[in-house]
Amino acid sequence: MKNILTINLVGKSNEEIEKLPKAYSSRAVLFDERGNVVLMSCDSEKKNTGQYYGLPGGHIEEGETPEVSCKREIREESGFEITEIIPIGTIAFVKEDSVSVSYGFTGQVVSSNQKELQLTDIEKFENHATLSLPFEKTVSLLNTQYTLHHRGKTLRNLTFILEAKRLLKKQS
Repeated sequence: MKNILTINLVGKSNEEIEKLPKAYSSRAVLFDERGNVVLMSCDSEKKNTGQYYGLPGGHIEEGETPEVSCKREIREESGFEITEIIPIGTIAFVKEDSVSVSYGFTGQVVSSNQKELQLTDIEKFENHATLSLPFEKTVSLLNTQYTLHHRGKTLRNLTFILEAKRLLKKQS
């Protein structure tokens, strides 16, 4: 999958980045039946980092493909099932001591079973919840959380959302 963005807010050189350990995750830009974007909200106040809105997704387990991981994370965090999963690309987020590589996908929500959410203890502690917002409101909301702590995640999520919208428009 093609890398569409490298977020390097710490000023590492390409040589330094290559030497850093990598952590892999998958993220999904989901659209509900009304065309709204599905977001996860979490109360990061408990970590003193403020309210945070992001895309469903998480760590790729050993032996999983990014696609399988994405579908699992969507089901666990939101209870949603989706139609075909469409690859967007990857985004590398460079930190001081590692690089987080996120595989981005998009798809249409086809069903929901929010009674069977499988949130981690941290996600429960942070009161993770699902919400759906119109595209413009989603972009505006994410732009307002562009704080120092959330800057890289917000850039990643906005890029995936804008690319998903572009891909889906191209297909229709």
